[in-house]
Amino acid sequence: MSASSKLLYILPDVVYVVELLPAKSPANYEIHNFRQINGKFINEDEFLTENLEKLLDKLEPGEYQVVLPDFLFTDTILDVKATNETQVKDYIKTKLLPSLGIDRQSHQIEAFVLTERHGVYKLQLSALEKSLLAPLAQGMADRALLTSGVTSVSWALKSVISLEPSVSIVQLGEQLYLAEQYIGVDQTVSMPVTEAENLVDTIKTLKGAEPSLQTIYLLTSESVAEKLRQGLHDSVPLQQLAKPDEAEAKMPSYLKLALEVSMKTLATPDYQLPKFDLSSSSSKPAQALNLPIEIAKAVTQAQVSESVSDEEVQTEPAKTKPVVEITDLPKPMIAKLESTQKVIDLAQPSSKESTAKPVVATKVTPSSLSAQSEIQTKKTSTLSNVIKNKSDINGLMKLIAIGVGSFIVTVGIGIGVGLALVFFTNNQIKPNSLLSAIVTPSPVLSETPTPTVTQTQLDPAKLKILVVNATTISGYAGKVAEKLKAAGFGQVKTNNAAGEYDPGTYLLIKTADPALLELIKSKTELTELTAKTDSSITVEDAKAEYTAVVVLAK
Repeated sequence: MSASSKLLYILPDVVYVVELLPAKSPANYEIHNFRQINGKFINEDEFLTENLEKLLDKLEPGEYQVVLPDFLFTDTILDVKATNETQVKDYIKTKLLPSLGIDRQSHQIEAFVLTERHGVYKLQLSALEKSLLAPLAQGMADRALLTSGVTSVSWALKSVISLEPSVSIVQLGEQLYLAEQYIGVDQTVSMPVTEAENLVDTIKTLKGAEPSLQTIYLLTSESVAEKLRQGLHDSVPLQQLAKPDEAEAKMPSYLKLALEVSMKTLATPDYQLPKFDLSSSSSKPAQALNLPIEIAKAVTQAQVSESVSDEEVQTEPAKTKPVVEITDLPKPMIAKLESTQKVIDLAQPSSKESTAKPVVATKVTPSSLSAQSEIQTKKTSTLSNVIKNKSDINGLMKLIAIGVGSFIVTVGIGIGVGLALVFFTNNQIKPNSLLSAIVTPSPVLSETPTPTVTQTQLDPAKLKILVVNATTISGYAGKVAEKLKAAGFGQVKTNNAAGEYDPGTYLLIKTADPALLELIKSKTELTELTAKTDSSITVEDAKAEYTAVVVLAK
């Protein structure tokens, strides 16, 4: 049997460890072993060191092709007027790199010519910051794990994308990765699956800037594809590359195809793509890099017009290992060194989600009523202390007043003891039955208004719900989130589960709220949804940003 090849996909919310074997069709691969590990591994533009270390401890010895999300890389295509490749090299060294604020001391840089026509060179520039890779490089070196190179998600899909101007969209975990493709990779965008409709505007913008865009290639679930079809109204043809098969329940067809074509791209020398060296990014001294940037052989315009033929994709079910959860909360790694010059990165738009807490409807409990009653009694007692008897009544009237006051005090104490016994016996006092006893030495008795309680109605638009997926079914959390949005919940986010759970569906909330539980049950059809008020919510919502967390573990 031929030797297997290994892929290591490290994404913000999930890791795929894949072993592949050559398929019957030439140059193709099929999955032999597959392992999915959920957790938090990348935060914005840096690795979470603690979880990365735990991940590397789980890997078996061997050599891995490492694939990282697009937003960690700088990818751009430029047109350069020159008479020869020497002038192109000089332009890169003296003008392009200084204008971007990057050099070979801080970044690994790959540059090559995609096409040349009438003295215009179409140049691909890709770069990756060395300090960003340092934790991964050091961790793999410490465990004697080998790597044959590092590349980005969109470059890894090259073997299934046509050479014509197009857009690729792939769904991995709870994220969508979009790239403008034309022999090389130009602009890239990443977005949560729940916000797939926002990619419509991105595609329209790219189409306006590049009218020659031919096709949108999809490796996504059918629900994402349908949203894009409705938004684009056939203005740009969409082609779904993944076809559902009988193994869909074990592994989505789009994920299976994405992993298999990635191995084909990385293992086939004919596909020209940037590969970065992990060893040069470790904290150990690295060899000096050669200053000239290697320029690949120019591709003629005739070769550009040819499209890559689609090879047959094997659909045999993969052997899978159980999903491993990393449950410990990550600790931020040491901040990476910042360049003194701004790096222009077309691959990652800056967008940070607001962390403002929503107004949450509250439930009135008997304990809060008791507190209100106590406050009211204290206020009344304070007022009664300043009421003085200035009349000229005789001693007999004073004795009568004292007797009446003593009687009232006795009755008040009796009523108070009785209410206390009822409260502790039934463990609940109805708001309508709460009585306030007011004791005053004045012979003039006045009624104290009984406090009224107004139940606050739940407003779904003001609730902030997090839906986490603790199963191996990709996109499950997104489907539930869509139902909540359709029901009027204004703020709904999804993620992979960070904790471990028994099979079932759970509502994690700080204090019990039957009304919220029933509301989510009715809107999501999760009839077995069970409330949990223990510390589980802090595992999924460490920053206390959400009203409640829905866990899908079944």
